Amino acid sequence: KITLLLLFLLTMSLGYSQIIETFDPAPAEGVWISNTAEPMTTVDVIDASEDFAIYGKVGRMISDAAGLPWQNAVLTMTDFSIDVTTTKTITANVYFVGPDPINILGKLTAGISEANKEIGVDHQGTGWELLEWDYTGIATGEYDKISFFINRDAGGAWNGSPGNTVSREVWIDNITAAQGNAVVPPPSELETGAIDPIARATGNYISFYNGIASPSGDEYVNETGVNFDSFGGTTIVGDVVLGDGNTVKKYTAHNYSGIGSGSYDVSSMEKLHIDVYFDEAPSKFEIKLEDGVGGNQTKTVEIAPASGVWLSYDIDLNFFTAVDLTNLLWIVPVTPGTANIMYFDNIYFWKNPSGADISDLQVDGVTITGFSSSTLDYSYPVSIGTTLVPTVTYTITDVGSTAVLTDATSIPGVTSIVVNSADSSVSKTYTVSFAEAPPTAPTTAPTTAPARNAGDVISIFSNGTYADITLAELPTAWSQVATFDPAFDAGGVAVWEMTGNEFTGMQTAAGGIDLTAMETLHIDYWTADSNTISVKLVGIGTALEGIQSLGSIVTGSWQSIQIDMSLYAFDKSGVFQLLIDPVGPNTMYVANFYFSKGFPLSIEENELIQFSAYPNPTENVWNIKSLNEAINSIQVYDILGKVVLTMNPNTNEAQIDASGLNTGLYFAKVNSAVGSKTIKLIKK
Repeated sequence: KITLLLLFLLTMSLGYSQIIETFDPAPAEGVWISNTAEPMTTVDVIDASEDFAIYGKVGRMISDAAGLPWQNAVLTMTDFSIDVTTTKTITANVYFVGPDPINILGKLTAGISEANKEIGVDHQGTGWELLEWDYTGIATGEYDKISFFINRDAGGAWNGSPGNTVSREVWIDNITAAQGNAVVPPPSELETGAIDPIARATGNYISFYNGIASPSGDEYVNETGVNFDSFGGTTIVGDVVLGDGNTVKKYTAHNYSGIGSGSYDVSSMEKLHIDVYFDEAPSKFEIKLEDGVGGNQTKTVEIAPASGVWLSYDIDLNFFTAVDLTNLLWIVPVTPGTANIMYFDNIYFWKNPSGADISDLQVDGVTITGFSSSTLDYSYPVSIGTTLVPTVTYTITDVGSTAVLTDATSIPGVTSIVVNSADSSVSKTYTVSFAEAPPTAPTTAPTTAPARNAGDVISIFSNGTYADITLAELPTAWSQVATFDPAFDAGGVAVWEMTGNEFTGMQTAAGGIDLTAMETLHIDYWTADSNTISVKLVGIGTALEGIQSLGSIVTGSWQSIQIDMSLYAFDKSGVFQLLIDPVGPNTMYVANFYFSKGFPLSIEENELIQFSAYPNPTENVWNIKSLNEAINSIQVYDILGKVVLTMNPNTNEAQIDASGLNTGLYFAKVNSAVGSKTIKLIKK
């Protein structure tokens, strides 16, 4: 650069020009950046000495093929201004290689109107050229910025106007101009920003700007594609960070500008909020809204606004009757005259919440399972024996809504939350019902089986009451049970536990067991699952099998079931397989699984009395007739030995009303002066 430097020193001595920027060493003497309001793809300083040794560091500009034609790079002077009062020319070495010439526009600015300070110079696209911008007749005074636009074709037409179609890369070095007075440093940025907006639910705001790149929590999420356009009525400095960390949008020499450029439906909103700070306030502050079909309307927000303080405005959208708010295009702030320095922040539309929802519902600090703001009622099981009511907390969705929580006073109990919208038009009540969780396994023992004659029972599993037969296989290899525990402790008694049970099979010894004489199948079960359970018996031979349901399943307690063996209508002389068969996988527990005949030994009998019973089976009435003695009393027992009916006829004949009894097997003990006898009765 020494040769060039000598040439420029000679030029300076003749025309009072000096090199004002060489980009050596980087960073440059001035501030070289992309215009934040009209940005280029790349504006930086690179080392060109490898290809062009005499140039060293150079300023680079790369335009975006998909961007706007007026994107530009800005050189802001930091020590002295550019003075075109006497010396009207600015020169620079410019490098560009392209198929066609381009026109590079140089625009001078100094915080005032930019009109009539733009000069374009053609570059032939053949490499390095010395270009000269001559502002004779159109510019006088001192400027602290010069901007370069590279998206113009030779002669000054915008490339592909109104949209750029070709990306171009241009280097610039040795910018030369007459030096003016020392640049007065701009005032330091504000120390504090505007007050943050209140929290609002999504749907209650439409935010254009809050200076937050990645909102979180209650911070508003900005609409995408919002542009800040100078409209030629301001200089947009761009985002600046204040002393308290707030990011705001800074303008200088503001007269009017645009915020938006899309199509936004704000018709459901009630207010437009905007925070503004004037370093030197204008005579008044106005807001104009423009829609996408030509409608616009201006509202004067304040006459003679204050300077040096943040001003917050909430502008009623009902004023803008001439604007289609379903198709908003621009928010246009207007400051008649010129506002020197101003800042914008927190630009959003908002409405009062009208909902009565909660966005979270927690029990003891954990969101309740299945929570949805649209679901009002919840059940929350607690451990058996719990007396302390869990703590319920909630989060209101809409700011302005109110809620009243009433805690349950005991277990079981209900905690309620009544939510009212801000305008009192909507009310919702959320409830959490607390109850002890049903047990998942038995903690009490099943009923002990009654004593019987050994010949009256064939026991599969009777918890030691009877002598159980020996099974060849339990469970069988073909069973569909996840786990089988033959000695689960239920209140001190060993019972069968079957988990993930589709069916549990068992195989008898060779030849099977003879159930021909047995009258009743008995089984005790416990399950926490609501399910259908059956017992299947399989005999030796073709089609010798039967299956009977245990009826409606009761969960959470031991149930004793008797099945009349006559319902298994096949030859039961060689039953060799037994299956406990739920519908679908469940967990169940089994005890007292046996076959029996006759009546338990707890009822004593005397054979001296003789009588008959008919019809038997019956649907409604059994007739009892004594052949030798008067009948003093009759007790009717169910299969478990429980008295279900008692009568004292004191005659030789009596009728037992069976209409109120369930279908099944019963025993009647008939008593006379000389003794008693028990007979089997069947209710159809």
